[in-house]
Amino acid sequence: MNQSRLKVNREKDLSRWQGLEIHYPFWDLSSRKSAAEEALNALQEFIFPDGVPAVALKPPNIPSVYSTLYWLRNMSCMHECCHTLEIATPECQNHYEVTCYDKAADVYAYIAAKVASIKMKKPIKVYKRTYELSSSITRGCHESYHSSKTFDNMRPILLPFFAIRPIFSGSGGYIKIGEVAKFVLSPRTFIPVRSTEGIQIHRERDYESFSDTGYRIHFYIGESLKNEWTRFINNGLTSYIISVAEEEILKNIPQVKDPIKSMQEISKNPDGEWKVELENGKYEDAISFFNSYYLDAIERLFEDRIINNWDKLTLDKIEYIVDKLGCGNVEDCKKYLQWVEVKHFIENPEKYVEIEELSEEEMREYRSVFGKEWKEILLSYMFTEILGNKATDLFIGKEKERDLHEIISEQLYGKDRLLTEKEIGKCVISPPPGRARLREQIIKEFSKKYTLEMYWDRWGITDILPKKSWEIKKVDWSEEEIRNYIKEKRKELN
Repeated sequence: MNQSRLKVNREKDLSRWQGLEIHYPFWDLSSRKSAAEEALNALQEFIFPDGVPAVALKPPNIPSVYSTLYWLRNMSCMHECCHTLEIATPECQNHYEVTCYDKAADVYAYIAAKVASIKMKKPIKVYKRTYELSSSITRGCHESYHSSKTFDNMRPILLPFFAIRPIFSGSGGYIKIGEVAKFVLSPRTFIPVRSTEGIQIHRERDYESFSDTGYRIHFYIGESLKNEWTRFINNGLTSYIISVAEEEILKNIPQVKDPIKSMQEISKNPDGEWKVELENGKYEDAISFFNSYYLDAIERLFEDRIINNWDKLTLDKIEYIVDKLGCGNVEDCKKYLQWVEVKHFIENPEKYVEIEELSEEEMREYRSVFGKEWKEILLSYMFTEILGNKATDLFIGKEKERDLHEIISEQLYGKDRLLTEKEIGKCVISPPPGRARLREQIIKEFSKKYTLEMYWDRWGITDILPKKSWEIKKVDWSEEEIRNYIKEKRKELN
């Protein structure tokens, strides 16, 4: 790397604007149908203990305005999508922040299910999972990252990484492969998005970008994760690999013959010793491949940037994971990798929950639906249900049923946590700095007087003629800039 670029980079940190779109299936147990619409309606009625509504802005009820977006108090965005509720986090400055808002979205989803249950007088359940057994049903999470380059410009570096990423990001669960239900690291890799261009891993999105000068890289094959460590590591690692590709720290890397097939083959093997097939026909150990190319490049990237404590922690955990996996000690990674945690629970459920006895009729029904692995599949589904936890306790009181991930974490690791309930709670009620904060102030200032339509990168007023609208392409807003912007628009509208 030349000295002029080195000087510039050493003045930069590793922050990268990013966000998630998380699909939450809601289920009416009595009718066995989706309850996403009921959950959406219920959340609109919820008022936080401090008197502030959960939904800050609803879509305008005007035929000429096509908008289905509900803006939550923390400036996450919610809408109904494919019989689920999709909650998109606000624009976050780094992978730690997006991890906090990912957990805050879980709180909103749980509140929606709880209020819907009370309103409808029957149990409504909400889950955070990437899969149903059928590969025709898509769940999961889309990841967006800002980049100075397009995906195509970075393809030779990014695609081999995505071929092995399930090792670090897999949510763990069952999916049917042929007629057999099999536990896999990443169920999402078996439900790829198909288009006229074939199977897609990503999609460039120039609209609603994180910046007017860059690109929004939108990864389809993301995981819905309850384990905050896995989210933290996944988004941090992916951010670093994008930086490595942008800065051309890593230029030449052997190409994987079929990235989608490699993702799936790796996902089929929860025991380790993963292999990737390269274009030259040779096979290479996946962990050795990662260490030789990606980990080495990330360590060089860290030497070239301002590093904060979250970056240091992320690299420390990545090095721990590859060291353990490289030695075959998969079980040692259950704190940090959700697929290992889920596998551990399925194999040891009695350590964490009391399993209710099922009737013969119920067992016959489950066998007919799930096959001989029905017990293991039910346990994997049990893990994905969102239940009361320390963060939800802050807003709706303590619930008797407790979230399984929290039970496992507390039993195994005590108070050694990445996020506290106070950190998550703050993200439930407040947006992060930047454009999300601007959006919050626009709504507070103008929504009582005008009918607003709000999008990620623009907003408008629909009930004055001529209709007014403004773009807000910039994402990095200071508090002073926000105050000046509101003052300017107030003057313009008076």
